[in-house]
Amino acid sequence: SENATPGTAIALLSVTDKDSEENGQTHVEILGEVPFKLKTSFRNYYTIVTDGPLNRESVDTYTVTVVARDKGSPSLATSKSIKLQVSDENDNAPAFTQPIYDVYVTENNVPGAYIHAVNAIDPDIGRNAHLNYSILECDIQGMSVKTYVSINNESGALYALRSFDYEQLKDFSFTVQATDNGIPELSSNAT
Repeated sequence: SENATPGTAIALLSVTDKDSEENGQTHVEILGEVPFKLKTSFRNYYTIVTDGPLNRESVDTYTVTVVARDKGSPSLATSKSIKLQVSDENDNAPAFTQPIYDVYVTENNVPGAYIHAVNAIDPDIGRNAHLNYSILECDIQGMSVKTYVSINNESGALYALRSFDYEQLKDFSFTVQATDNGIPELSSNAT
């Protein structure tokens, strides 16, 4: 998981060499720059543990290569690679492409007319990135905003629910919210 704390065990390895004396003594290490390290468990057993933060949005897969070398002359070595996939946590809130949308609607529009679409992006994956859009409740001239406009909760498309008259209502504002389906749910707003 990308929220694994440093020191979380990833794998347990055993290294043996059938030779005797120095020819059978081994040195084990991880190759490359990866956020993992080896800890000696006991005798010839090693544990691969996390050694720093993981962020699936930056790197979603690691190949951890462990090399074991004996102390003989010539030194003999073997390696083993472990492919590690980082699972997603709901650690990113959706973000609208704009904090404020200025939208113009011609007066005497047809009720049900398309007005504009808002859009939010969530870098998580799966259900953590699936967004639902809604309009937050507020009053416009003493009436619920939801009697003026509606939103498609999947696409973010906004629609007029009535015909607008410039002489009665020159402008109004309301807040749209994008909420992901992660646990816990994360959200953001745009005006």
